[in-house]
Amino acid sequence: MPEVLDAAAKAKLREAVREALREGLDARKAGIMSAFSAYHRNLNGCMTALEAKLENTDARLSGRVAIVERRLQELEKRFLLNPPAA
Repeated sequence: MPEVLDAAAKAKLREAVREALREGLDARKAGIMSAFSAYHRNLNGCMTALEAKLENTDARLSGRVAIVERRLQELEKRFLLNPPAA
């Protein structure tokens, strides 16, 4: 025959179960937060590296455009000083 619990024992058991569930959920929540924190740090590192790479590419591209502009000015100056024979 199953044992019957009185109201005080049921309340105590119910509270123990709630506390165990609360602790388990808190532990899982902490684990999830920790995993997302690591993911966020990794993503920030990747974004920083990508930004640095893009800035470097912009600087190189600007330098190349400046070289092309300078060469074009030199060509224009040559043609203005010594126009080709018609």
